[in-house]
Amino acid sequence: MTKTTKIVAGIIFGVFAASIVLAVVALSTYFSYSNREVALVYQAKAKQKNCMLVHDEMWKKVKEIGNVSEQYKNGFDSMYTHIISSRYSKGDGTMMKWIKEANPEFDVSLYKKLANTIDAERTEFTDSQRELLDVAREHDQLTHQFPGSIFLSSRPDIDVKLVTSSRTESSFASGKDDETYGNK
Repeated sequence: MTKTTKIVAGIIFGVFAASIVLAVVALSTYFSYSNREVALVYQAKAKQKNCMLVHDEMWKKVKEIGNVSEQYKNGFDSMYTHIISSRYSKGDGTMMKWIKEANPEFDVSLYKKLANTIDAERTEFTDSQRELLDVAREHDQLTHQFPGSIFLSSRPDIDVKLVTSSRTESSFASGKDDETYGNK
């Protein structure tokens, strides 16, 4: 073998070896990005279902605590009306006893609990939707930014279903939100 043949063979072997190394690096990079994208899709699906669970739990708690509060109010009203009518309907001058008597007091703690539950549950629901949005953002950033876009550009964006109000949607559609508390 001549010196020139050895050099050409060495160059061909070097190019072939570099091609194999490059192919291995490209494949491992592809699999890495692909696996990360798949993980984000499944994470988003799980968080979307979690949002549904949190929303469902929120409304069940609010409804149940609201029902207990309403039953308490109705029971108190019935009891108080009965006590007052029994005491003062005799016409014997006992009407002025109310000054010295201890009357039942309406306990507002159930309403405070209801208000606190509404606040806490709404915050938890909003947080779970924010987490879902963050997963979708991370996914879409992975599939659209270089170098991930080389391997993942054909993957669809994650479709996030957010639960908002008609008022919010109207405000964003019009670009205005003039309604304030007490000004409806």
